[in-house]
Amino acid sequence: MLSPISDDANSALLPLETAVEPLHHLVPNLNRYVYIAKRNAKNNLDGLTSDEAASIHLYTMEWDESNKSLYSQLNRALRAVDRETLIPYYLKLFLTALHKLPSIRATVWRGVKTNISSSYRSGCIQYGGGFPHAHRPLAR
Repeated sequence: MLSPISDDANSALLPLETAVEPLHHLVPNLNRYVYIAKRNAKNNLDGLTSDEAASIHLYTMEWDESNKSLYSQLNRALRAVDRETLIPYYLKLFLTALHKLPSIRATVWRGVKTNISSSYRSGCIQYGGGFPHAHRPLAR
């Protein structure tokens, strides 16, 4: 069982550029992706600040090398026994943004490289150690 991620509830949310500073050694071309995320998050309609919207956009972006993406690096750290590798500044901004979004009940689809159906029981809620990419079906 992995330990919970500690959070300093009194710490202020940092701008995205500041929140990701400790991640530059892990994620190549981070400044470029932060710039793109900020530019694409200007017109969000979800009541998020531009930094909050950009933190979600940054997480979902595809990198030139997918194993170097923020998504990949963050999930690797979330699954690690040594939780000290997690830098809380970006994570706090990202989780704050996610908590502001409305909850929905829907079927989502997730792409994986192997058949994992035997690991799950139908109708049961599953919790993982990371943030999986999942997509709702497109409206018809």
